[in-house]
Amino acid sequence: MSSRKKRGQNDHLRQRNGVWYLRFQYSDALRASARAYYGREDWPKEEARSLNTKDKVEAEVLAQPYIARHKSLLLFHAAASDETKKWGDFIAVWQMEPHTRVNRPDGSSSVASEATIIHTAPDGTITSEPNRRRLVIKFDEKIVAKEPAFIEAKKAVQGVKKTVYKDVDADMMTTYVLASKLSKDDRVLAERGLQKFKLANGGKTIANSLRSDVAKLIEAEFLARGPNGGERIKKMIAYLRAAVNFNIRKADVPLYRSNIFEGHDIDTNNLKRPPYSEADLRLIKQGWALFTNQEKLMVAWHIASSVRPVGLYSIRRDEMTEEEEFDEATGRSLGHHVTRSVMIESDKDTRRGGADYGHRRLPIPQAVLDARCDDGSPLLPDRIDGPLFSAPLDQLLNSINSKLLKIGVNTEDKVDENKRIVEKGKSLYSGRHRARDRFRSIKPPEEMSRAIMGHTRRTSDSHGNYGHGFTMFAMKRVIDLIRF
Repeated sequence: MSSRKKRGQNDHLRQRNGVWYLRFQYSDALRASARAYYGREDWPKEEARSLNTKDKVEAEVLAQPYIARHKSLLLFHAAASDETKKWGDFIAVWQMEPHTRVNRPDGSSSVASEATIIHTAPDGTITSEPNRRRLVIKFDEKIVAKEPAFIEAKKAVQGVKKTVYKDVDADMMTTYVLASKLSKDDRVLAERGLQKFKLANGGKTIANSLRSDVAKLIEAEFLARGPNGGERIKKMIAYLRAAVNFNIRKADVPLYRSNIFEGHDIDTNNLKRPPYSEADLRLIKQGWALFTNQEKLMVAWHIASSVRPVGLYSIRRDEMTEEEEFDEATGRSLGHHVTRSVMIESDKDTRRGGADYGHRRLPIPQAVLDARCDDGSPLLPDRIDGPLFSAPLDQLLNSINSKLLKIGVNTEDKVDENKRIVEKGKSLYSGRHRARDRFRSIKPPEEMSRAIMGHTRRTSDSHGNYGHGFTMFAMKRVIDLIRF
């Protein structure tokens, strides 16, 4: 039940079930001014914002910045609507000037294009927001000094108390980790899990997120870490779940009605994704210009080899491997082969207690050797002597999957009326599933396909522990049949 107030400075404050909230209403004319003032394509007829407190004094303090913002909009609207006199000069400004970069002392930075502002936090977390162009007015105070709207706006802005407002989810997590007395490592994992969740869900609060957003985080982590990361992913989700439950049970005014981190089945198996089709590969090539060179390299190599992104990200060097081929029937030499290969440094799959193919040498697919940049130069450097990718893996995969979704290759997860996922959509990892289907058709030796994909080898006897595996030229012939 809402309480009514007399009109005054806090006439936008309301109370429902004991909790204070703000409510702003906009006429059609005021909505038009808001679109220009904030640089938005649309503006709602009504805006409501919970202040998450039952204390009236605290609510009035928390409301001040929002009310000041609204008064500034009303001032802009009054100036734009007055046909009798000119209040000042209207100027179009960017939220951040395009093609500029800001580096801050704490290690964070921001870079802007005409469409987007990308923020990098000190820990490497990447977030983005639209770069909006809005109208502002430079007032002639001699003309507007006695205008009621100008006086009201000036009072509201001057009255805002200098308070630091933090992200409510971050505050919630801090409360939980302090109360739970987590170790330093576990605290980092819990807080980093929240940051990664915000990156995966586009920056939404937990209260405005869905179970499908949690699934996106889980998938991104499996893509980045491989199947051996399952236990760490389980632990990260467990901390997010525990933090939300702690808030629901202990907070005077809980931020959440339910826990979207409950009930997710996380194991060390690959998430089941539909494979890419040949039509999907044609769409990727049609939209090839959208990708950066590093993104092109990751997409082409992953699809053409089936190697997990985390494995490709670990590559630091290459070498030319010379091997002799013999005729199986006669033993006669068929000549020598020189194959360019790389070492996959970390792509382990230690499920079910088996040995692993994590640290292994693989040939570079011909599709990657032939891949070109937009200017026609080779996508792969002549010599690999260090990391191939400069961007953080999470950022790289998020950007790739967003572009694959944009060109119609990736698809969203399908959810039921309870927001539970009932069918997985396509993602970059679908390239790996396509490769597995290709192996079923090609029928190479099972141990070779396991070595290429990095699947656990069977260790029922010691036979498999001898030798160094398959020749590079033999593996390359099989890999090149995957194609891209």
